[in-house]
Amino acid sequence: MRSSNSEVSFVIKFPVGRPDINGVIYTREAVDGALKSMPDKLPIIDLKNDGEERVIGATSSKPYAVQFDEANGVCRFTIDGTIFFGGTSCIVNAMNDAGEITDFTFTGIGISE
Repeated sequence: MRSSNSEVSFVIKFPVGRPDINGVIYTREAVDGALKSMPDKLPIIDLKNDGEERVIGATSSKPYAVQFDEANGVCRFTIDGTIFFGGTSCIVNAMNDAGEITDFTFTGIGISE
């Protein structure tokens, strides 16, 4: 089932005051300042391991529900956006005589170009 402009919400969690996957340490003050100044229109990108990027959507809000978990050295926030193209994978179980799908099962959710 193909669709366009699917609304999404991301919950993003990353370390603060301790190394991330790349070994970089971000201070709470730096993270707090960046979140407060983040624009509400940023590209949502698919980043390949070779560094190639493709834009698959855009954010539509500023970060919200920001939480700093000092005990575990983690920041978590939510941001909304739109994925330009995507949809679902499904198995058709039944169709009527007019060719309309009357029963199906979802098998995956994805993005596409």
